[in-house]
Amino acid sequence: MKIEEVRNLLQKTEGFRLLFLGNHDQMLVFNTNDSSLISLELNLLRTNFLDNGLEAWVNDHRVVVTKVYESYTYFYESWKDDQITISNLLNFVPLQYKNNLYFLIVLEFDNEDGIYNELLMEKNKAEKNSKYCRKYILQDKDDLERLPFSRDIEKQKTDSFSYEQKFIDMLVTNSQDFDHNIVELIKDYFKPDMRLLLNDKSKLKMVIEKRFGGESNHEITPDEH
Repeated sequence: MKIEEVRNLLQKTEGFRLLFLGNHDQMLVFNTNDSSLISLELNLLRTNFLDNGLEAWVNDHRVVVTKVYESYTYFYESWKDDQITISNLLNFVPLQYKNNLYFLIVLEFDNEDGIYNELLMEKNKAEKNSKYCRKYILQDKDDLERLPFSRDIEKQKTDSFSYEQKFIDMLVTNSQDFDHNIVELIKDYFKPDMRLLLNDKSKLKMVIEKRFGGESNHEITPDEH
């Protein structure tokens, strides 16, 4: 996995931008809304990141830190110390980012003979370690799809709704096989603005009573409760 692929995903697909801007002579800011850091503290934080090969990225929802490891030995010896450096961000980022800090560990080396099991164990150990931040190992392109904020995952969620529409279409097509009120009630259930209402059992009972109370052509709306 090349770091360029990860940067491309963050910038062009996920809308991330670099956290630290400007140079050492400028006031550096947390590049999101309104949070700025004291110059001395911020420069120290930035220097620690640069010295340790860490890049910090931010969008409106998350902070992501990336680092490249070019050998198993370097990965094995460094990732625990790097997470401590990353933890310093928690002292500065706005509250909304506290539980949305991610460390993407980019392995730019192939699986070496004789260390496969050791590497696998260390990768598992890192990803299961949730101290300070959530960690994801990126060694192959397929690993990008495991990121919780990946557009591919969002697309899968969107696709699930298309299956609901297909189900509704099937009901309508075969509506002669079902009671009309049952078909309409199911269609009500799949309306996005009705989901919350129908999760309330007492309101669900009221909707069913309205639907089967003789008003067969009456459309139920969220305001009717």
